[in-house]
Amino acid sequence: MDTRNPSEVAIWLERMGFNGKQVSAAAEQMGLSGRQLTRKRDAEAELTLQDRLAMAALRAGLQPWTPEADEDLAKVRALRERAGTIATELHAAVDKIVGAD
Repeated sequence: MDTRNPSEVAIWLERMGFNGKQVSAAAEQMGLSGRQLTRKRDAEAELTLQDRLAMAALRAGLQPWTPEADEDLAKVRALRERAGTIATELHAAVDKIVGAD
Protein backbone atom coordinates (compact mmCIF):
# COMPACT_ATOMS: atom_id res chain seq x y z
CA MET A 1 0.00 0.00 0.00
CA ASP A 2 1.25 3.47 -0.88
CA THR A 3 1.24 5.40 2.43
CA ARG A 4 1.51 8.68 0.53
CA ASN A 5 -1.86 8.00 -1.09
CA PRO A 6 -3.85 5.81 1.33
CA SER A 7 -6.73 3.77 0.00
CA GLU A 8 -10.32 4.54 0.93
CA VAL A 9 -10.29 1.48 3.20
CA ALA A 10 -7.14 2.71 4.96
CA ILE A 11 -8.77 6.11 5.49
CA TRP A 12 -11.94 4.46 6.83
CA LEU A 13 -9.95 2.19 9.16
CA GLU A 14 -8.06 5.17 10.56
CA ARG A 15 -11.21 7.26 11.02
CA MET A 16 -12.90 4.31 12.74
CA GLY A 17 -9.95 4.07 15.14
CA PHE A 18 -8.66 0.72 13.91
CA ASN A 19 -4.89 0.29 13.84
CA GLY A 20 -3.00 -1.90 11.40
CA LYS A 21 -3.33 -4.94 13.65
CA GLN A 22 -7.11 -4.61 13.88
CA VAL A 23 -7.99 -5.22 10.22
CA SER A 24 -9.49 -8.61 11.09
CA ALA A 25 -11.73 -7.07 13.75
CA ALA A 26 -12.91 -4.43 11.29
CA ALA A 27 -13.45 -7.06 8.60
CA GLU A 28 -15.50 -9.21 10.95
CA GLN A 29 -17.82 -6.28 11.63
CA MET A 30 -18.27 -5.90 7.85
CA GLY A 31 -18.90 -9.60 7.32
CA LEU A 32 -15.57 -10.13 5.54
CA SER A 33 -12.44 -12.09 6.30
CA GLY A 34 -9.34 -10.22 7.38
CA ARG A 35 -7.65 -11.22 4.11
CA GLN A 36 -10.55 -9.84 2.05
CA LEU A 37 -10.38 -6.45 3.77
CA THR A 38 -6.59 -6.39 3.58
CA ARG A 39 -6.78 -6.95 -0.20
CA LYS A 40 -9.27 -4.08 -0.49
CA ARG A 41 -7.10 -1.86 1.71
CA ASP A 42 -4.06 -2.65 -0.43
CA ALA A 43 -6.04 -1.98 -3.65
CA GLU A 44 -5.72 -5.61 -4.74
CA ALA A 45 -9.53 -5.91 -4.81
CA GLU A 46 -12.31 -3.43 -5.50
CA LEU A 47 -14.74 -2.15 -2.91
CA THR A 48 -18.27 -3.30 -3.69
CA LEU A 49 -21.45 -1.39 -3.02
CA GLN A 50 -22.10 -3.79 -0.15
CA ASP A 51 -18.65 -3.01 1.31
CA ARG A 52 -19.32 0.72 1.11
CA LEU A 53 -22.76 0.35 2.69
CA ALA A 54 -21.28 -1.73 5.52
CA MET A 55 -18.54 0.86 6.04
CA ALA A 56 -21.12 3.67 6.12
CA ALA A 57 -23.39 1.79 8.52
CA LEU A 58 -20.53 1.05 10.89
CA ARG A 59 -19.26 4.63 10.70
CA ALA A 60 -22.77 5.87 11.53
CA GLY A 61 -23.07 3.40 14.39
CA LEU A 62 -26.03 1.58 12.86
CA GLN A 63 -26.99 -1.88 13.96
CA PRO A 64 -27.58 -4.66 11.44
CA TRP A 65 -31.12 -4.74 10.10
CA THR A 66 -33.56 -7.17 11.68
CA PRO A 67 -37.34 -6.97 11.85
CA GLU A 68 -36.96 -6.01 15.51
CA ALA A 69 -34.46 -3.22 14.70
CA ASP A 70 -36.45 -1.85 11.77
CA GLU A 71 -38.40 0.75 13.76
CA ASP A 72 -35.26 2.16 15.39
CA LEU A 73 -33.48 2.29 12.04
CA ALA A 74 -36.45 4.10 10.47
CA LYS A 75 -36.28 6.65 13.31
CA VAL A 76 -32.56 7.19 12.65
CA ARG A 77 -33.34 7.86 8.99
CA ALA A 78 -36.13 10.30 9.89
CA LEU A 79 -33.82 12.13 12.32
CA ARG A 80 -31.11 12.38 9.66
CA GLU A 81 -33.58 13.77 7.14
CA ARG A 82 -34.91 16.28 9.69
CA ALA A 83 -31.36 17.35 10.57
CA GLY A 84 -30.70 17.99 6.88
CA THR A 85 -33.84 20.13 6.64
CA ILE A 86 -32.87 22.11 9.74
CA ALA A 87 -29.35 22.68 8.37
CA THR A 88 -30.78 23.95 5.08
CA GLU A 89 -33.17 26.28 6.90
CA LEU A 90 -30.36 27.53 9.14
CA HIS A 91 -28.10 28.26 6.17
CA ALA A 92 -30.93 30.16 4.48
CA ALA A 93 -31.55 32.21 7.64
CA VAL A 94 -27.85 33.03 8.01
CA ASP A 95 -27.63 34.03 4.32
CA LYS A 96 -30.65 36.29 4.80
CA ILE A 97 -29.11 37.96 7.86
CA VAL A 98 -25.70 38.36 6.23
CA GLY A 99 -27.32 39.69 3.06
CA ALA A 100 -29.30 42.26 5.09
CA ASP A 101 -26.12 44.16 6.04
